[in-house]
Amino acid sequence: KDGSSLPVEVSARLVTVDGVTVIHSLVRDISERRRTQMMLERRDRILHAVARAAQTLLHARSWAAAAPAVLADLGTATACNAACLFANETLEGLPAFRPRCLWPLSPNSPAEPAPVRGYESSGCARWRDLLRCVRSGRQC
Repeated sequence: KDGSSLPVEVSARLVTVDGVTVIHSLVRDISERRRTQMMLERRDRILHAVARAAQTLLHARSWAAAAPAVLADLGTATACNAACLFANETLEGLPAFRPRCLWPLSPNSPAEPAPVRGYESSGCARWRDLLRCVRSGRQC
């Protein structure tokens, strides 16, 4: 209707109706099928990256040495702009986190460790709640 193109599937065959041979064709919009296929392919890329990450980290002598490659693989598979590995810590008696490894590495990244951050002040209260839930053994 608006002139934009969309993926279609076309099937055609010759049909004789009342002695007249005509071409009977069917054009089907397959946009939803393509969207579903792309989502499944993305899911598979992510699952494979997670499996590779588990394998790499299980066999690595040092998780810190393996983390940059693992995060790069996960970041690429998810098509995200950045990936980060966090360590759970406490800050003033409350659950907190410290960024430990970031992908992609920025050329102007500080050499010193990142500061501990509170979940609430970082806008990550939901993660804090999930962490408490998991630690308590409750259904989240």
